[in-house]
Amino acid sequence: AISLAGELKTYIQEGPAGVSILCFCGGFVTTFVGLIGLFNLSGMLFSPFNYLLDAYLCTFGVVTVLLEADVETVKTMSL
Repeated sequence: AISLAGELKTYIQEGPAGVSILCFCGGFVTTFVGLIGLFNLSGMLFSPFNYLLDAYLCTFGVVTVLLEADVETVKTMSL
């Protein structure tokens, strides 16, 4: 019963693998959309709020990718 509770706790913390993969891909897309907006330098002058929103999107897209990345795979990667 204790091992079942541990497995349930792990499943709740990690969630289903399919959802994790979708969130990981969503983080990449969010980062990409934010970067496209950041490369529009005229937007900084004419629409500073949208430029700030693109910086926010880019930042939290990267955070999403880092949080959803598979820990075992990241450990084997070299930067």
